Amino acid sequence: MKDLSELARECVHELEEIGIHPASAIAWKVNSRAKKRWGCCKNLPDGSFEISISKRLLSDDVQNDAAKNTVIHELLHTVKGCTGHTGKWKQLACSVKEKLGYDIKRTSSCAEKGIAESDPPKRKYLLICQGCKGEIWRQRVSSLITHPERYRCAVCGQVLVRAIFAAHKTSN
Repeated sequence: MKDLSELARECVHELEEIGIHPASAIAWKVNSRAKKRWGCCKNLPDGSFEISISKRLLSDDVQNDAAKNTVIHELLHTVKGCTGHTGKWKQLACSVKEKLGYDIKRTSSCAEKGIAESDPPKRKYLLICQGCKGEIWRQRVSSLITHPERYRCAVCGQVLVRAIFAAHKTSN
């Protein structure tokens, strides 16, 4: 597995060489639960940042540039005025592409990272609209699943009815 601290140091150095200065107070974390995102940058109340990177990206079989692309993406969010994916952040992402060759984008696929697709999420819960018969699938229990009577179909405005509840596994 790649060393996230070392990867982060390399990325900070590359950014500073082209005149981009990310924040200095950053806590790095490996996220082993993330299934749909590669990284996340949180601006903490004390002004520091917490960046988490998906464990999948740190696997030895993933190219360093694929991991660095995400690390740099998150580091750009630590630059003042770069909280979103527009404006200054987008300008800096274009500059990084031009000067370092990393194609920093808002989202990227498993194929772009050179990673095999993970299994699709299990569809456990189904709601059916009583008007248009549209189906709404959910993976997790939410208020929509437990209290469908509080909600209406976004297409036709009719009542939603729960059709399937997941069978809970029992431990052996």
